[in-house]
Parts: sequence; structure tokens; C-alpha cells
Amino acid sequence: MYTLKFNAVASAMYTQKIMFDKFGKWTTAVPSGNNNGFILIWENIKLFDDKEELFTIMASGTESWEEMLASVMAFDSKNNDCLTEKSEFKKEIIDYFSNAIIHLNNDKIFYEKYRAMKN
Repeated sequence: MYTLKFNAVASAMYTQKIMFDKFGKWTTAVPSGNNNGFILIWENIKLFDDKEELFTIMASGTESWEEMLASVMAFDSKNNDCLTEKSEFKKEIIDYFSNAIIHLNNDKIFYEKYRAMKN
């Protein structure tokens, strides 16, 4: 599985917030296993308005003394990895998350829902 990683972010949860802001609450939350919270999964979502394809997006991040990054994995409706070199969606997915990070809003709704899940 390929992972798209964004370094030098202010929060490891940027990709999760992007997904929450557009699609609402995640389908599934899986503990990441390294004490970095949860991998949030959105299933069967229409990521691009101009495409009929439904995607599964797994968003997570790493926050430690050594690194701070937000990451995402993406799969199409046939469970193909959308970040491989041969994927027709790779560039669009990279562009989508890159632009969304630049334009991320400051509302706190996502963080409140996420924290409530951890308690």
C-alpha cells in the first residue's frame, strides 16, 4: 500500500480534518497502534464531483519529537491502490489533498468529535 505523506504540517490530523469537513463523520476508526490516535476511514465516498468513482480513504498522521506528518491512503471501488504509478487517480488525489491543506479552515468541530471518541 502506498501512503501520501505531508510533512511540515502544524497538525498530524490535517488529512482527517479535510475528510471530515467534506464528508462528515468517518465510517470506521481503527487504533493506529503506535499511540498516535486513530486511522479514520471513509468508505464509498465520491471524492471528485466530476467522477462517478467511489473511494475508500484512510487518513492518519504521526506526531512525535522526530516527525510531524499527515497521511492518506486511497482505494477505488475495486480496492485498487490509487497512489500507485499506474493509477489514473494518483495526480488528482495528490492535488486534492495538497490544495485542501493550503485552504484548511480553523473551525474546531472535527477536533471536538475526535477527542470525544478518544475519551
